[in-house]
Amino acid sequence: MICMRNTHWTDDSFLAALYGAAGEDEHVVACVDCRRRLQSLRQRRALLRATELEVSEEFLAAQRRSIKERLVPRARRRALRFVPVMAAILLLIAVMVTVRHGPEPPKPAAVVSDEKVFEEVFTLVSDPEPQAVAPIRYLFEVQQ
Repeated sequence: MICMRNTHWTDDSFLAALYGAAGEDEHVVACVDCRRRLQSLRQRRALLRATELEVSEEFLAAQRRSIKERLVPRARRRALRFVPVMAAILLLIAVMVTVRHGPEPPKPAAVVSDEKVFEEVFTLVSDPEPQAVAPIRYLFEVQQ
């Protein structure tokens, strides 16, 4: 029989009907493919439930112990997760302290009177020979 709506159930719809979370609608009643698939899933589930194995208490206890052992290193990893954050905070504090209490700004030069400035300028202008030439001139002087 061909489905009238041309939309079959999804896997989620089958799982919901299989576990009792949703009921069957008219589509499963009308659609042969969906009805067969749901019946097949129910038979498979019944077969699996009938062949369930008994699990010993020792096995369950060993399983719990192994889970607890695996949880301990996670706690250590969680503690180590904050190390980079703390290092960044310490670096930020160090930068803030050095910027706030950094080197003092240079003190202004001593105040020189106008007379002293004019005197130095006048001596530079009145001397016909630049100061850079003086060492060279001493090379050519004859010493006595």
